[in-house]
Amino acid sequence: MVGLEDRVLEIAKVKGIFTADDLHVFDSELELYGITRKIYGSILSSLKQQKLIESIDFVRSNRPECHNRIIQVWRLTQ
Repeated sequence: MVGLEDRVLEIAKVKGIFTADDLHVFDSELELYGITRKIYGSILSSLKQQKLIESIDFVRSNRPECHNRIIQVWRLTQ
């Protein structure tokens, strides 16, 4: 199985820019393994520390349960 970090990087390559909202396509798969979707923050933090992604902006979340909260916009550094 491909690691979650690798899958997030694939999303970044396809979309160019992305937010945590884009990662929620993995929610149902994570639930199967008993992993909470709170892991997305850790994944993004790890990729940032590895200098693979960088924050470029902030937008409001488009997910209703986020109540219009501000989230970061990311892109690949390479």
